Amino acid sequence: MFRWWHNNIIMSYNDIYKYRKNVFGDEPTPILAMAVNLFENQQSNKSFLDIGCGQGRDSLYMSGLGFQVEAVDSSEVACEQLLRIVSDKNINNIHVKNADIKDLIIKDEQFDIISAINALHFVDKITALKTIDMMKKSIKSGGIIVISSFVFRNGFIEKELLELFDDFEVLHFQESIIEDSGHPGQPEKHTHYVSRIITKKI
Repeated sequence: MFRWWHNNIIMSYNDIYKYRKNVFGDEPTPILAMAVNLFENQQSNKSFLDIGCGQGRDSLYMSGLGFQVEAVDSSEVACEQLLRIVSDKNINNIHVKNADIKDLIIKDEQFDIISAINALHFVDKITALKTIDMMKKSIKSGGIIVISSFVFRNGFIEKELLELFDDFEVLHFQESIIEDSGHPGQPEKHTHYVSRIITKKI
């Protein structure tokens, strides 16, 4: 379970999600929406893996676009909240799985789009590298991988994501310092150095 330190108090995402719906909003993550616009495969049985799905804003967005969605998160509370939405709205193309990234096992060439947005910086670098390797194997030919991660949080350095995907076609890459006005678990204003990449398996 991912945890934040704040004022010497450990706050887990279970704690954060329990008392607030839509912690990160209702709209899909902008970089995922960008990736969908770059996705060229219009087949009917498209599939999407959402690693670190949280309360499900990206999974619900992709479900609405007709993707078969595998939504994975380590927070039991987030998974229960997403399952409740799936049930209440009779959504039949989202499968929710409560699991840690380190325990995630997926088949080769299984998904058309895979995202790990703000998830990899919560695990150690060895686990993050193993996860990226698994993502690369599990994406179909012509499929797209989307990653957004803090730099330096767990040992990643500048442009390392770019180097890790030197065998893929890079559709978008950006590293920048972003201003964060605060959020549950870290309410004070602060900054993050963020690396974002969209790549296509060729």
